Amino acid sequence: AARAAARARDDALATEAWIQLIHVVGNLEGRHADALALRLGAEGSIERSGGDPIANARLLGTLAGVLNEQGKYGEAVQYAERALEGFQKTVGPSHIEVAATWSRLGSALIPLERFDDAEKAYARTLAIREEILGPEHPAVALALNNLGRLRFTQGRYRESLSYVERALAIQEKALGPDHPFLAASVNNLGNALLMLGETERARQAHERALAIREKALGPDHPDVAGSLNNVGAILEMQQKLAEAAPYYERALAIREKALGPDHASVASTLTNLGSVLITQKKYADGLSRLERALTIQEKIVGPDSHAVASTLTGMAAAHNEMGQPEKALPLAERALAIYAAKSEGVSPLELADTRFHAARALWASARSRKRATELGTLAHTTYAAEKGEYAARMLTATQAWLSAHGGAR
Repeated sequence: AARAAARARDDALATEAWIQLIHVVGNLEGRHADALALRLGAEGSIERSGGDPIANARLLGTLAGVLNEQGKYGEAVQYAERALEGFQKTVGPSHIEVAATWSRLGSALIPLERFDDAEKAYARTLAIREEILGPEHPAVALALNNLGRLRFTQGRYRESLSYVERALAIQEKALGPDHPFLAASVNNLGNALLMLGETERARQAHERALAIREKALGPDHPDVAGSLNNVGAILEMQQKLAEAAPYYERALAIREKALGPDHASVASTLTNLGSVLITQKKYADGLSRLERALTIQEKIVGPDSHAVASTLTGMAAAHNEMGQPEKALPLAERALAIYAAKSEGVSPLELADTRFHAARALWASARSRKRATELGTLAHTTYAAEKGEYAARMLTATQAWLSAHGGAR
């Protein structure tokens, strides 16, 4: 009996080791395929220990996190939901493991644009953690940060900033200013500040996140690529194109190596790099990046996603600049249709950009100059209401276009 108990205890320890190894390899080191390959070892250990349902739920939740990082969002949702079902049958609805699983579920739902479901998942995470750990615990800060990321994706930037600033205050007090856990909050702070027009503060935040991540994770981690991408985006917005391109190129190389060529994050960087190349009048190179990004996005997040609309807008811009309004117009119209179908998550600046490119294509192709002027005027109004260097630059551009085409304000 004693030997049987010892074997069971050893199997339980082995199961814990397998699950931790999957987490480290998949989430911390960014080696997603290698992490998923370890699943069989964990499942065998669980089976030898008698099929522990709690251990199985923990394994499913950990795999959900890795699948989400790998960009397999639908599978991640399925695994997270199975993990929740297992936990709620064993430890109940208010356990700390349940909170972590709700968080993983929320993170997988955002790219699928299931924002209401993501909010419920994140709110449940926050409630459980505040109840068990108290309001000032770093794990509570992670939940607040995720709610901030959701609000950003929904285009609710002031709310996003409020959540992220609260998260960052908790983390800095508990962990110090340079702890790796701060990187995500600092990153999200930069995103919110950028969309609120505070470009320089946003750049400082993203450079701080990059420094933290490089020190903690090494230069080739996917999270480092995320920060490189964000610094590049700010430099692009400031029209520092020669500086922005190397950030995008390094981010792309890291992501392709770590995540594979068909990941949603690879598509995001391809879109950004394509935009820079087009602004530099390297139209063929820019369009090839955007076309590759579009193929990935339509496959991974669907043909009616926000990401697809953004890429279509970039392609329309390129064709307008090349004097091909007949090619630009259907791309811009498709992007406008995608945005029109969404109740939230559409950036006013992105919508204004799409309207302006549609207006230019309509006018140049002599399709409907009345509608072209209407769309140009809507874009101009949006730019006037927004803050920051980019909005100011586009306000000047739309004013000049309207003045030249009978729609001056």
